[in-house]
Amino acid sequence: MMSSLNDKELFLKKVAQTIEMSFDIPDSEKEIAKEAVLRFEDTMKSLQKATDHLDVIYEPFSKHKNIPTKSVVEKRGVLNRFKQASKEKFENFKYLCVLSIQKINHFANGDMEIKEIISTFESSVLNVEDEVEDFFDILGDYESEDFQEKVLESIDSIKNKAEELNDLVYDSIIDHIDTNIVGKTWMSENNSKFKIEKEEKIPMVLELYKKRQELLGNKMYAVEKEKQILNPSDAPRVYSPDSARTVNFTEFGE
Repeated sequence: MMSSLNDKELFLKKVAQTIEMSFDIPDSEKEIAKEAVLRFEDTMKSLQKATDHLDVIYEPFSKHKNIPTKSVVEKRGVLNRFKQASKEKFENFKYLCVLSIQKINHFANGDMEIKEIISTFESSVLNVEDEVEDFFDILGDYESEDFQEKVLESIDSIKNKAEELNDLVYDSIIDHIDTNIVGKTWMSENNSKFKIEKEEKIPMVLELYKKRQELLGNKMYAVEKEKQILNPSDAPRVYSPDSARTVNFTEFGE
């Protein structure tokens, strides 16, 4: 009887290992996923730089009310240089968007969730792009009486759309890649951080078999797992000071 049970356990263990291996993602795939995360992060950094550059005109326009049209016209050369610099920054952002989509598209074949993520990302990028194009049109109409007001409203709209895109990338796209492809979770990251050894995992097939044997009154099969205690008070605390970027009026048009 003992030999028969052992043979069954060995067979079930092999079946369990085969099943679990079929769900493993190859390291090569995980590396591609990690590269995709880096590309999306670089894309968001470039978008941040582009929107930060808008403060060059936003801050003086918000601080100095009722700027005369004549003064704006006199500064049209400065406005044109600012406009060109902004275009270059947003073009770089769009270029990085394409690279990000190319990388994550590797996982889109047969994966509807990835396809939906790509579609949502593209729509959000187009929303930012539309707002940026409207802004450039407004900059060209510098003789308009409400030029100052339109510039401020347009920049606010760009920043709102950029923030929505940023939330999408970090809260949905990168989180999905880390959790479902790379396999990074809060627990796995902290296990590595605190050097906690992984507890022995009982394959589901064997666990079900064990429960069945117990119900039948057979106590010959027993599996023990080590217990580990993680004291939350031992975790180091990290403080990140807030920082704010300020732009002086003298920087306008740089």
